[in-house]
Amino acid sequence: MSGFVKLNWRCGGAGRLLAVGLLFAATGARAGPAAAAPGHNHNPSATNPPVINQPSPWRPEGPLTVEQALQRALASDGRIQSLKAAVQVAREQRLAATDLKDPELQAESRTSGEPENAAGDDFVNSRIKAALPLPNPWLMVPHVDARGADYQAAKADLKAATWLLKCDVGKLFAQLEYLTNELAFSADLVRLNDEVLTAVQARAGQGAATASDLMTASRQNVQSQNDFDQATHNYQAARRRLASWLDVAPVSFELATNAAAVPAPPEPDLSFEKALATAVTARSDLAALRWRAQAAVSSYHEVWNQKIPWIKEVQAGYMDNSVKDSDKYWVGLAVDVPIFAWTKNHAADAARAKAQLAGVEATNGLRQVRQELHDALDELEQTRRQLTRFETNISPLIATMHQTLAALKRTPDVMPEQVAAAELQLVETLLLDLNTRWQYQSALFDLERTLGAPLDQ
Repeated sequence: MSGFVKLNWRCGGAGRLLAVGLLFAATGARAGPAAAAPGHNHNPSATNPPVINQPSPWRPEGPLTVEQALQRALASDGRIQSLKAAVQVAREQRLAATDLKDPELQAESRTSGEPENAAGDDFVNSRIKAALPLPNPWLMVPHVDARGADYQAAKADLKAATWLLKCDVGKLFAQLEYLTNELAFSADLVRLNDEVLTAVQARAGQGAATASDLMTASRQNVQSQNDFDQATHNYQAARRRLASWLDVAPVSFELATNAAAVPAPPEPDLSFEKALATAVTARSDLAALRWRAQAAVSSYHEVWNQKIPWIKEVQAGYMDNSVKDSDKYWVGLAVDVPIFAWTKNHAADAARAKAQLAGVEATNGLRQVRQELHDALDELEQTRRQLTRFETNISPLIATMHQTLAALKRTPDVMPEQVAAAELQLVETLLLDLNTRWQYQSALFDLERTLGAPLDQ
């Protein structure tokens, strides 16, 4: 489709300006986005699908430490990457909130013949109009505030996810160390129960052991095998979980010895009120809820302020009439008249309801943190009492059992079954000590995770 514009240069400056404006508009319409980026293809149908490059497998240099695992997990976790992208989107939206509308330029030229015109000249009527939109501060200020609060909420989401991942990686390393020790103790129990069962079977063949003794030894042997299998399963499951965070195969890394750092116990005077004050300040997820509540309130103010009349744009123009030989300039204003916003529209009511919902969600988030703190402090206190009781009552017995076992091994003519049984009891007690200490350490990790800040701070 083609069109022709007839320009009469006898119209003076207005006609020439009109011609330049029409030429610029036509050139811009033909150029489009390609004019801003020469050689770039903006046709989606002609764009080739993106090529996904498979990265080379990652392997740590030497045994894997907590710091290496955390850095790798932050770089590989899909949710962290999505939250980083969300932060960038919120940032650009905050910057775009202060964008201004482009001015508008209109140009018209109409030419028609007049039969009664004795001179035979054509009738030319040209008009140029410029419109400058004026930003409405009653709308822009709350809009900028809302987008700024959204940006802060997105950053808080990323910070909260990073903290949780850091806590989970640290606890998983400590759990792997615990499971490694548990696996070693379970292997010792299997070995010792095998020795006891072999000795009982030999005595039963000689008539020196009862069927009840044989059944008891067999059951303990089966139980030790099952405990060893369960410990192996727990250890492999923990390695698979860590490997999934690192985006590597479970067999592609070796853990550093004693790489996990257990949180320091909190101060004895850590009360619930002090812990709650720390969590309210440190928990980024609570901060994100507060920022979103503030964004919802600002959005409500933006919608409500639409009821305030404001100058929409300033207009100015120039008219040229060649027949009447009269040039006319004019200036005008366009004003919003919020008749429906005053009377029947419900956008402000909907925005107010959203603001109330955001406030309820922030309150519910604080209530959930209070409950989590109650549970974490109670669990820590319970496991601390168990550990204290164990260290007071059982730890001295462990030292005595070590001495007794050493003396039994030095005793001449002692039966191997007796040595195995004594060592079996010692290993079971050591395994109980390991479990008790891990429960306390696990409670420390959970409390630190709930507080949102390291316990030593």
